[in-house]
Amino acid sequence: MTTRDGYAVADLRIAAVVRDIARLGDGDDHLAELLDRSARDIRISIAGAAHCGITIAVDGATFTAAASDPAVEPITTEQFTVGHGPCLHAAKTGHGVEADCHEVDPRWPRFGAAARAVGVRSMLCAPVRVDDAAVGSLTLFFRDTDLLTATDEQALELLADAVGDALSRHRRLRTLEATIAGLREAIDHRAPIEQAKGILMALHSIDADAAFAALSTESQRTNRKLRTVAAEFVHAVSTAAPIPGLLADAPADPLHR
Repeated sequence: MTTRDGYAVADLRIAAVVRDIARLGDGDDHLAELLDRSARDIRISIAGAAHCGITIAVDGATFTAAASDPAVEPITTEQFTVGHGPCLHAAKTGHGVEADCHEVDPRWPRFGAAARAVGVRSMLCAPVRVDDAAVGSLTLFFRDTDLLTATDEQALELLADAVGDALSRHRRLRTLEATIAGLREAIDHRAPIEQAKGILMALHSIDADAAFAALSTESQRTNRKLRTVAAEFVHAVSTAAPIPGLLADAPADPLHR
């Protein structure tokens, strides 16, 4: 499969993820899950990409919205700390950018140490837009310095636009600021969801997507936030104290088996 084919596959995977998540719900926790799956699917689809990350940088808010691997976090955190770097550049200027992390880049003299420490030697970043305004960036991280072509940049920008479209759909009647704030809160409280997914996967031999679907179903059934359902489920399992309605006998749903 060629690199161009990889971008086409990634675009299709994002579209599928958007459809799947839309069927499950439209809360902030679902948006966080959508971005997380998108980052993982893009990384899998693009030959040579070691990692993929989605950064938000708008109105003073800067954070990692999704990453295919924990190795992305120190690279983005370094940029937030020093105030510059390729991810922030794409987010703030609305233009894609390549970065060679093997040497100090005069554009961002204090950036690069974190990337080199985890073996990342080059990056390709594209802006993520909502209503034509750049609100973040989509970045591919590579372990070599053979930077990609103009065609690759254009293809990555199309994927970044798909991510922006997903953000726009979740925005609905809220302001952009409220959408970003809700996303950040969801990411800050994502740990119980990941823990609950892991427990469901181990208990019922299902994959991560099915586990998330089960949590979403329970969230809708009880009209509570997904993160709340997840936290209570983890607590119930760890204390062996089932919560009525959550761990009752209902074979069609992993949460109720």
